[in-house]
Amino acid sequence: MASFSFDAAAAAPEPTTSTSNYDEPIADGTYTAVIIESDRGPFNDASKGEKLTLKFEITDSSHAGRWVWANLNLWHVSDAARKFAERDLGSICRAVNVPGFSDTSELHNKPLLITTRQNGQWTNIKAYAPAGTAAPAPAAASAKKPWEQ
Repeated sequence: MASFSFDAAAAAPEPTTSTSNYDEPIADGTYTAVIIESDRGPFNDASKGEKLTLKFEITDSSHAGRWVWANLNLWHVSDAARKFAERDLGSICRAVNVPGFSDTSELHNKPLLITTRQNGQWTNIKAYAPAGTAAPAPAAASAKKPWEQ
């Protein structure tokens, strides 16, 4: 137990910037968003390496003010996981017109389009594109498996 005094009446309520119900999933679609936070940290299983977590805030539609996260496995033990993460980070950099950076904060507060898709209880970001362009197309699934080509 923590003993301290607090007066809720003195704390200003957080302004509501979204008409979306926060208990409902974000619908599959394309939204304008900005990265508002970024952090490098370990996976729950630290033996897997580290990831870059990007927190996006949707800035348009009825979902304005909602957050979506992307975990980029840039330091994962799996080569394939790292390649997917590098591809996604490259797409994000091109979308916000940052060809390279030394600190992830250089990606913050720059509008881009994200395409989301529900996966159970999670909202995944499937594609990134510059703001003001047509909706990005998620990577098409090949009819053949890589080993069949």
